[in-house]
Amino acid sequence: MSENVTTVVESISDNEMELRLKQHIDECVEKTKKQIENEDITVLDFSKTIIHGNEKQIKSLFINYSKFLNIVKNPKNTKTNPFHKSKYAPLDEVLNTVKKPLSECGLAVIQNPTTKGQDVIIQNILIDKEGGYITFEALNIRADKTNAQGIGGAITYARRYSLSAILGLSSEEDNDGNTKETKDKKVDAKNISELAKYKKATTEICKELAKNKKDPTQTINKVLGKKIASATDKDLPKLKELEQALKKL
Repeated sequence: MSENVTTVVESISDNEMELRLKQHIDECVEKTKKQIENEDITVLDFSKTIIHGNEKQIKSLFINYSKFLNIVKNPKNTKTNPFHKSKYAPLDEVLNTVKKPLSECGLAVIQNPTTKGQDVIIQNILIDKEGGYITFEALNIRADKTNAQGIGGAITYARRYSLSAILGLSSEEDNDGNTKETKDKKVDAKNISELAKYKKATTEICKELAKNKKDPTQTINKVLGKKIASATDKDLPKLKELEQALKKL
């Protein structure tokens, strides 16, 4: 049996042996890649954000990240935006707020800024003490100016926004919410005023009709479907229609 094996080996040329060896190496490389993909890397369902680590590392990362989110507080809004007249927390305030909680939970954040022309790109990496880490999708913004001040300001802005986002912080006033709330209050006040106006108008017409021995009940039920006193701001269109209908009686 050994003679047969020896004969076969001796019959393989150097070139063929090199080719087989290369194929074997390629197979080993592909096998290793699959093991890494299956065991050491988990890709989440949101774009370009990847969790790296084995099962133990990912578990530690999730536990410590959850602890951090439970203990961290929002930074103080100590600066005022001159354009929107709103307050926000500058980058140094955000960093001072998160450094200690991150350390206590065995976490750290790396922010890697790069530039491409007028674009500023910030890549955030959240690292766990056990070796697992998350690479978040990069934030890309355009600087107003291409000089050092413009690029530097854009980097600071992007770092503050992206850091606040990945660490679950609120680092500025919710102007959109405040504006919407203010508008809603104004609309409500206007509707209440109009409601009172049309309730009074239709009630006065009904009194006049009653003096003339005319019963507006059928018209009210047909147009409004309820008593005038029970009407709400949602009934304003019907109240306006009722006023016109009552005037025709």
